Amino acid sequence: MTLKFYFKKMIWGVIPIIIFYFGWRENPESVKAFNWFVFSVVSGILYPFAHIAAINVGLKIAKKEFWEKDFFTSATGGSLQAILFIFCFVFAIPIVIVSAIFILIKRLIGKS
Repeated sequence: MTLKFYFKKMIWGVIPIIIFYFGWRENPESVKAFNWFVFSVVSGILYPFAHIAAINVGLKIAKKEFWEKDFFTSATGGSLQAILFIFCFVFAIPIVIVSAIFILIKRLIGKS
């Protein structure tokens, strides 16, 4: 992952952070709003890594040609890009943890 890719995807991770920040700013004594804001900050930072992991898993399941079909890439009528964004943002923390564990195990086995 390059810094250019990270910051390009980070823009999409910052949008929910801003939304949750304004929600927390309206009611700063709310513990629930603060927890959502903290969750959004952590998920926003980890979003580019989760996006890469989701794409890699998707490419292992199906070939690249399948994912390049109009149904997945078209912005009108049936695009799954928004669903991918929401999935990666909401599950960024567990995706990154599982990916880190997988990479660690893979490297430890490789060193033996």
